[in-house]
Amino acid sequence: MKRWSFAAAGLLALALATAPRLDYDPAVVLPDGAEALAMEACPVPRGFWEPLEAKGWENACFLVHGDAYVLEKALALALEKADYVRTAREARPLSGEDRFVLERWRTGEHELFVEYFLFPGKNAAVYLIAHPPR
Repeated sequence: MKRWSFAAAGLLALALATAPRLDYDPAVVLPDGAEALAMEACPVPRGFWEPLEAKGWENACFLVHGDAYVLEKALALALEKADYVRTAREARPLSGEDRFVLERWRTGEHELFVEYFLFPGKNAAVYLIAHPPR
């Protein structure tokens, strides 16, 4: 039994070490399967991220597959685990069941704008995460 617990602890450590993290704040462990995309390949219209980029903010784009509701909650939970507090939230429908959610998150030294593009029919979500210059 003792050998099993050491093996389980080792596997958990390996999973956490390879879990995708937010470069700006490595304490934020992104949901499993989050795939970083170059901004040029991000399927989000430029109008959503260019205004922040013009102010010097940096953007990161992630594609995740799975249930859109679960993916939205998973990122919120990851931010809460990293001691972020949601300070604003706005949700709007896009087309059909697709939704757009904009949230502002803060922790003592960090601030993030998080835009979720949730596509229930495609079992996918896109996270667009922006942060001020370092």
